[in-house]
Amino acid sequence: MYLKILSQVIFFSLIALFQIGFVKALPIWFSEINLILLVLVFFLGFNRLKTVLFWGAGMGIIYDLYTFVPFGAYTMSLLITIFLAYFLMVNFLTNRSLYSFLVLTSFTIFCFEFFSFIIINISSLIFNREFLFIFNKMFFLYKLYGLFLNLFLMSIFLYLFNFFSPKFKPVFLFKRK
Repeated sequence: MYLKILSQVIFFSLIALFQIGFVKALPIWFSEINLILLVLVFFLGFNRLKTVLFWGAGMGIIYDLYTFVPFGAYTMSLLITIFLAYFLMVNFLTNRSLYSFLVLTSFTIFCFEFFSFIIINISSLIFNREFLFIFNKMFFLYKLYGLFLNLFLMSIFLYLFNFFSPKFKPVFLFKRK
């Protein structure tokens, strides 16, 4: 059990550090990839909410330590996003298909961007800094490219998981004659 917890801590820490250290340094379109959200959505589909919230809080704290936003902004955004994604998954999406995960990924990316924007700007208003509203067509175009890249990566993750996991092998029902 301790080995499993230690391996998960190492895995999630490496994902968070890879996101901060490598993905954010990529060219502009590819820097919009959010591996933290992709991994959390993937684990939300196959684990309990409590476990995913724990890992989301841990990855959010690591992400907050290395970014120049008020501490806790990304952690709060991740936790709110995970709650809303879980609500959407349980109440509206019926299975763990590719389409369900793509809808869930789109929803989480939108929610995370929205809540992090709101939390960062509220803290900027409280501490008398400038309001960081960017209304530029290229900004929204890059976010759209990032959404498509994240959806593409999530579909690759699911296809690889389906290929290597015995959990989701097709079962054929034969009718007896």
